[in-house]
Amino acid sequence: MQEGENVNDPILTESVLPGLDNSVFIQAPQARHDLVRDLVVNESMGVVYSLDPGRRRRNRQAETRAIVDYTRHRAPRAPIMVDANLYSGRNRKTGSQGLTAGWTDFQQTVCSLPYALTDSGYIGEHDVAALDTVLAAADKLTGRVVTVLPLHWKWLTEHLDVLKARLEAFGRPVALALENKTDPLGEKGAAAGLCSLIATGVPILLLRSDTSAIGALAYGACGVAVGTESGLRHVYPIVNGSGAPAMTSILVPELLTYYTLDKVGDAIQLNPDLNLWTCRCLHCGGRRLDWIRFHGAAADQAFGHSLSSLSALARSIAATPASLRPEAWTEMCQNAQLAHYQIKKVNEEETWEGKSVLREWSLVTPTRTGA
Repeated sequence: MQEGENVNDPILTESVLPGLDNSVFIQAPQARHDLVRDLVVNESMGVVYSLDPGRRRRNRQAETRAIVDYTRHRAPRAPIMVDANLYSGRNRKTGSQGLTAGWTDFQQTVCSLPYALTDSGYIGEHDVAALDTVLAAADKLTGRVVTVLPLHWKWLTEHLDVLKARLEAFGRPVALALENKTDPLGEKGAAAGLCSLIATGVPILLLRSDTSAIGALAYGACGVAVGTESGLRHVYPIVNGSGAPAMTSILVPELLTYYTLDKVGDAIQLNPDLNLWTCRCLHCGGRRLDWIRFHGAAADQAFGHSLSSLSALARSIAATPASLRPEAWTEMCQNAQLAHYQIKKVNEEETWEGKSVLREWSLVTPTRTGA
């Protein structure tokens, strides 16, 4: 948390959807609603709960009502959205299977959520028919609905023109969840494609993201959701029946990148005097990041630190005039790339290199998002 910033206020940008009282959300599994609830209060963020895709429909509705009520009891002002998450898991739903109208009705009438997210299935590379099926079904829904589009990352590059044409014709809010085995926005041209999509004026939200959420916000996304764990920072492809790897990572704010606790801890031992290890987020309060590695509840502390740090970054961007946000984000990414070169490896002759996503964001030509 930076000095002078007020965490009692929600993080808002001009592009936020009408009736949505925040631009930045925590995205967390339904099982972590207890910890998320306190973070939502402390950081004044919204929350997107990702449901267990293996749950039966009846259980899904009952559990959704329970976690919404639990969160509202502690954080009555926090906006809540619920992602059915049926596009992930071993037996994931596909876009060609359409949508369940009753699911969006339930979110609006029973749970009184500000916006309902559709229970869309996965839309693979080249699968224009599945995209059309989801959009056609969503066009029949009433109320404040955001159509979830779980997309293969190449929709932002090779198939961008098709996607832009479909979304411009659709004209209603959509939420992207991008699939790749690593960082989808680290792929060549993907960050630029996302910015081009946002520039169409179609209301775009970005789900299941990491620090790229701040970039999307800078370029005018209506809202972003930052995953609390590795499996919720993008959509993982299903390979041999497996999905996202289980690991505990933390955000190093000066590097704008998540690294595993062990990697950060080992790097601090080799480079103990670098200022970039000192974190001034609300959760860390000026401590060196290796305090988390040796905590008895390291995963929970990593969870709290990373979200608090991202909240501070988002507030910094939101406080910047809209026309200057893209340039500010580019500068942040370039500085993060340079900061990597300060970290020496074991042989002391080599240094860390910034991940490809920093390079891709740095290559996007800043464009004005508003006055």
